[in-house]
Amino acid sequence: MHRIVGLAGVLLAASTSQSQVTESWFRNFNYQNGPDVAVDVATDVYGSVYITGYADSGSLNQGLDMVTVKYDRDGTLKWFRPYDGPAGGDDKAVRIHVDALGNVIVLGTSAGNGTNRDFVVIKHRSSDGEPIWTSGPGFHFGAIRTTDTRDETASDLFVDAAGNVYVIGTVVASETDTDWKVIVFDQDQDNPGTVTLRQGWPVEVDADDAADEGKAIGVDSAGRVVGTGWATVNSTNALVSWRTYQWSASGAETWGVPAYRDFPSNPNQKFNRPYDLVIDYDDNIYICGSVDGNDDIGEVDLDMAAVSYTSSGTERWGVILTNNSLNERMLGHDEALAIGLEFDAACDAKRVFITGYVDQDRNVSTSETDYGAAALNAATGAFDLGEWPRVYGRGFDDRSLSIVVRGKGNSYITGWSEASSANPDYLTIAYGVSQSSTWIDRWLAIKAGNGDDQGRAVTVHGAGLALVTGQYATSATQIDYGTLLYKPEVASAAPDTVTVTAGTGSGNVAAFAALDTNRFSVAPDTSALVPSQIVLEGSVPAGATELAFRLAAFVQELNILQKIEFFNWSANQYEQVDIERVAAQTEEERISKMITIASACDPARYISSTGRVKVRVTHRNFTSLMPNPVIFDLGVWIYVD
Repeated sequence: MHRIVGLAGVLLAASTSQSQVTESWFRNFNYQNGPDVAVDVATDVYGSVYITGYADSGSLNQGLDMVTVKYDRDGTLKWFRPYDGPAGGDDKAVRIHVDALGNVIVLGTSAGNGTNRDFVVIKHRSSDGEPIWTSGPGFHFGAIRTTDTRDETASDLFVDAAGNVYVIGTVVASETDTDWKVIVFDQDQDNPGTVTLRQGWPVEVDADDAADEGKAIGVDSAGRVVGTGWATVNSTNALVSWRTYQWSASGAETWGVPAYRDFPSNPNQKFNRPYDLVIDYDDNIYICGSVDGNDDIGEVDLDMAAVSYTSSGTERWGVILTNNSLNERMLGHDEALAIGLEFDAACDAKRVFITGYVDQDRNVSTSETDYGAAALNAATGAFDLGEWPRVYGRGFDDRSLSIVVRGKGNSYITGWSEASSANPDYLTIAYGVSQSSTWIDRWLAIKAGNGDDQGRAVTVHGAGLALVTGQYATSATQIDYGTLLYKPEVASAAPDTVTVTAGTGSGNVAAFAALDTNRFSVAPDTSALVPSQIVLEGSVPAGATELAFRLAAFVQELNILQKIEFFNWSANQYEQVDIERVAAQTEEERISKMITIASACDPARYISSTGRVKVRVTHRNFTSLMPNPVIFDLGVWIYVD
């Protein structure tokens, strides 16, 4: 038997021009009246929000604590959980992730007792925040820790579908030498409380007995681990180079000799650094960062850069956003700090988005940088969507730190921006694509507190809204976690009809359609060779130009096929927009889908002359003709963006 629990919705954009945006809600979190800095954000399929960072412990000589916070989708605080390491020193979170079962995994750097600083990972239960792990390497009050006596700093985290945790960071080998460190912790599949160190790990990277640093990590569909960072290749002249490695699941290097990949066709090795990576469904690798565009060894002039490799390490393309290619718009230090991918309907990578900062006046001493963003063709690396890069500034220092892509060229970036030389504010920008496949600014929002306000991370919430977190000054002397949900000022609609077209339904259909917290169950008709199926229908606000549908599901049955179809009113038939198979699993697995039909893809065919839209969701067991009994618990969200 399997159970499907979902949140589904239709999202409709009423305009392609720049629109206004409001805060759906804003929440600040104060731990112990000291400085509190949120660094990362994640959501689950119910719209719950998880924030992590670090906060003053409030105790004399006890330093900072890692603190993780949960809000529900309406911004109500549900729980918070601090972590204080064994040394009572500084403990700082750097990443947060929600796994396939809804558990919350947090990575940080924590002061150890006789071990200097350690990598630390904690898995929290979503319902109440309690730690799940009860045993594992370096176990300490629900956390697992590295036990190396050398000083370590964690940088990035990846969690696979089985709950295994991959970490990259840096270890101090000597007073003049830092190395990469990559480690894998395996989740015991029979005992959720137990974690073990995977055989063959950790691995370390040491280029030239100098400063090397691991920055980002990913895992492909074959379980191969990819890490990127930089290496000092000539300590005498302080020449720094990109390095990307791939390891097998057991920790063996897979790319032969040399075992790494550098940035292609760049003779200048003075100050080249990658910062972020992502891997697509075909296991192609995409990395962004900066390279030195000045061949004078006495000067450094950084340019934004990106590169792509196949899973076998073959270069697909590499691009440097140089001065000439950008009509002299980026003259000084420019760095790409974050990367995201857009996929087409076949789940092939379509565009690569990068963001960071650019210096348009080449006067480093003034520190007047601007937001910079670019879109590249995922197959070729060529510029995409017309005018690129997108540059925005308010006259002083502006830096974009985070990006999330929600489909069809729509993306959010966030960071901090200074309107004066005093204090920065949150700055979040929503980008989109016009019907002619050119870049458009959907909206721009500034959040100003009473001092040093910095957006640190952005993600997609619910049916496509922008969720931002960072540090927010509630007064001239107090900095808190600051988290806000943006909602564009456009008309909205709710679904009004839910029809069971295959199977037997139970529950109040009217209440189910009106409120997403209600649930409606559907069991298949086991006497007929038909799958379980429902249709969601609602009205569209006038002038809508974009449709999106969000579905989340829990699957406990083996071998489930999920299909999503939009009704084409002109052709009088449903059109498949997504299909996914979930292979045999021993535990409950979550499927999450966000499908956007943007203005460039003619969403009008899915809107009737009377402004109606229909979406059909089908589930079946694809290993047999007769579907097993199922239960669907579905909630509906419909938004306009």
